[in-house]
Formats: sequence, C-alpha cells, structure tokens
Amino acid sequence: MKIRRILLYGALLIFGFCFLALGQLPDPKEILLKSKAAIQKIHAITYRAEYYIVGTLKYGEIDAILSPSQGHVTFVRMPEDNFFGGKLIIQDEISLAESGGSSSFFKVVYDGRKVIKLNQKEKTVFVNDSDQAGKYLLHDIFDLVPKEFKEASPFDDLLKAEKIKYAGKAVVGGVSCHIIQIDFSGDSFPKECWWFLGTDDYMPRKVQKGGYGLPNQKIMQVLTLTNVKIDPEIDRTQFTVEAPEGFSVKKYELSGKTMPALGAGSMAPNWSLKDPKNKQYSLRDFQGKIIVLDFWATWCGPCRQAMPVLQKLQEKYGKNEVIIAGINTWESGDPVKYMQENGYSYLLLLNGDEVAKIYQVSGIPTLYVIGPDGKILYGEVGFEDNTEQFYSKLEQVIVSNLKKK
Repeated sequence: MKIRRILLYGALLIFGFCFLALGQLPDPKEILLKSKAAIQKIHAITYRAEYYIVGTLKYGEIDAILSPSQGHVTFVRMPEDNFFGGKLIIQDEISLAESGGSSSFFKVVYDGRKVIKLNQKEKTVFVNDSDQAGKYLLHDIFDLVPKEFKEASPFDDLLKAEKIKYAGKAVVGGVSCHIIQIDFSGDSFPKECWWFLGTDDYMPRKVQKGGYGLPNQKIMQVLTLTNVKIDPEIDRTQFTVEAPEGFSVKKYELSGKTMPALGAGSMAPNWSLKDPKNKQYSLRDFQGKIIVLDFWATWCGPCRQAMPVLQKLQEKYGKNEVIIAGINTWESGDPVKYMQENGYSYLLLLNGDEVAKIYQVSGIPTLYVIGPDGKILYGEVGFEDNTEQFYSKLEQVIVSNLKKK
C-alpha cells in the first residue's frame, strides 16, 4: 500500500516538474469551472464505477481495503426535484459490502418515483417508493455516483477551498486527465482530495478523498469511472425490472433496531462540520463532555419520531456538560426550516454524508453516545414507537457517566 502511495506521489511530482520546465502551470480553478460546465450540460451519462476505502486499522499498523463496490451505472439528470437528483440504474456481477464480498447479479433502479432492487442472493425483487425504506435500498450504491452529478451547481464547495493546485497529469482508464489537488483547513473530512478530470471533455474519471478517522488512522476513499459515455441513447425499458422465474416480489420494509457498526468502547472518529450559521465544530471541541450524535434526515419518519426525545434531553441536560447534536445526512429537504418549525434547539450540523461513512452508518436514525474520553458509550440504529423507553435508556447512559466525571 505504501509503495503504491510513493509511486502515485512520485508520478505527480514528475508531471509537475515537466510542466514547470515548459512554462506556467494550468489554472486549477479554471479547470474545475470547465468541469462544472461540462457536468451541467449532460443529460445522461453511463460508466463503470469502482469504489473502495483504503484504511489503516489498529492505529496505522494494518492496511485494509474496506467497503468495495462496483457496477455499470446509468444516470439521467432530472430537472424536477427528487432526492437523488435523477434517474438511476446500476447493475453488474458485483460484490457489495452487504453480501459479504460474494458476487452475484445485482440491479438497482430508481425511476424518479420508486426504487426497485433485484437481489439474486435472496431471489427477491424489492420495491418501495422514495420514502425512508426506498432510500435505504439505495444506500449501498450511493458512492458509485459522484454527488457532483446530482447537484445543480457542482464544485461550489471545492472552489471555496483555501488551497487548490494543479498536480500534473495521469491516465485513468486510457483517458488523459488533469489532476487537481484540494486541501481543506481544520479537522474536516476530507482533509485533501484529488480530482482526475479528462483533458478533452473535463468529465471526472477518478476522485480520491483522504483524511483521518482517528489519530494516526488515515483513510482514503477512491471512486474510479471508466468507459464513460456522455448523453448516450437510453433504453427506457431499462427502468423496469421484471422478476425472473423463481423470484418473489416484496415491498421492502425497514426492520427494527439493530446495533451500529462502531461498538461500545471503541474510539469515536473525529469529524468537522458546520452549523447553519457557518460555524465550524469538531468532535475534539467537546472533549471532556458527553455528546449524543444523531444521524438523521427530514424525510425519515423514525428520525422525526426520535427528535422530541432528543429535545427533551437537551432541555434537561444541555447545561450539564452534555451536547445533543443532530448530524443531517442523506438529505433532500430543508433541515434548518424543519428544526425551527418544530422548536428543536439542540445543535444542528449540516452536510454529514462523509461523517456518516466514517461512522459506517447503514440506516437512519443512527445514534451514538460518546463519553468525555472520546470513547463510544452506547449506540443503536432505528427507532421503535416506545418513546419513554428510548428516553429512559439514553438518560441512564448520560446520568451514569456524568457521575463518573
């Protein structure tokens, strides 16, 4: 793994020196703006996507490849609002995290109204509307579509970064690409990223995002796009899925509570996010305090059910070195308006999708209670109807750990 990094950085330096020898380097912001314009012009795009996370485990001792997924992607941008930004088809003989790394034929379709997922392993075609359950059907393949393809104005956040530089050229999938490196200040994730943009069409071919989940524990998210075709003719029948012989068709329903991926006693990864007033917060800011993290979205019914309980905890313990923070993720609505209209006063943190990945959030709401030492005290996924029991359980965790301080 270290050898690959050395080769990558060595190649970047060689390309950089070559350009310096020839004259002034290209303007990286101008290249990003050209890529932005190219993305905004497309109606549809197809490509093969490969995504994985390279991480160091046990404080840098072991390199590992996490959450690999891949597939053939068809994405059609839509002018009207929908939570994903367009219509989507992903299919392939693929390996996804949920299938334990085994390969089988897999197809997911979102036609702008409903989600259809063919699961060969379970011989089932799951169908649901674009509610919480429907969106959960898509969560495994979210990373195969760059968020810039879904946005009306892509790269706006990158263009505001303090450090943007041209890092040379590279070939990705047989396509010559400009490499743009962006460094971010503070404790944010990503801390740095590299965009590989085609020299001819300025379309993304690869993006690498790096940062630290824990001290001395670096992770790198890598998405590669090959065989890219812009505005191909789309067969509209692809947006339908017929159940093969022997398959059943079921409406997908979310199960009840499950345990989150990060267990009690493990160190909580650091993060850095902004509130609606653009004030930056990080987990380290709350060292010595108990913090309750709630990953949520306005469209999520169980999330909305949990919020009055969190507000009650805020009102009772918010002045006793306890922080209640809602990390908004997978959002398609207006979280600021929703909290204001419902009188929720606890901390709201925006654009939490990257943090959700670090915390291995697989469904929302996902809730963690983190102790003064930065270790996870308690966590759960989902919300059941018994709000009194939910409140009592969280209060018990908070009170017992306040006494230890």
